[in-house]
Amino acid sequence: MSRKPVTEAWVMSRKPLTRAWVMPREPVTGACVMSREPLTGAWVMSRKPVTRAGIMSRDPVTRRWVMSRVPVTRAWVMSREPMTGAWVMSLEPVTRSWVMSREPVTGTWVMSLEPVMGA
Repeated sequence: MSRKPVTEAWVMSRKPLTRAWVMPREPVTGACVMSREPLTGAWVMSRKPVTRAGIMSRDPVTRRWVMSRVPVTRAWVMSREPMTGAWVMSLEPVTRSWVMSREPVTGTWVMSLEPVMGA
């Protein structure tokens, strides 16, 4: 995970074992919304103020709406995998992330708990 100096946006990182995308949380508020850079196409996490309401953002590629529910302590984030197009939902507590991905052929949702290592 790296931090962009100009925009102060957090850049998403990938888990070494499962290759699942990890969406980092804003350190102070715990809120986050995913957006895509217009030049590089990289997905970044933008800082948002504290809110318990759902935050809606639109996928630039598919034009679909993405909803994230951001309480104070943890955030459920639903986003699309940039490489494969698979939808990933992660719960971000302090140490681990629940990742739910959809099988491309059957459409079945599969949930796994990310290990602490590399979190």
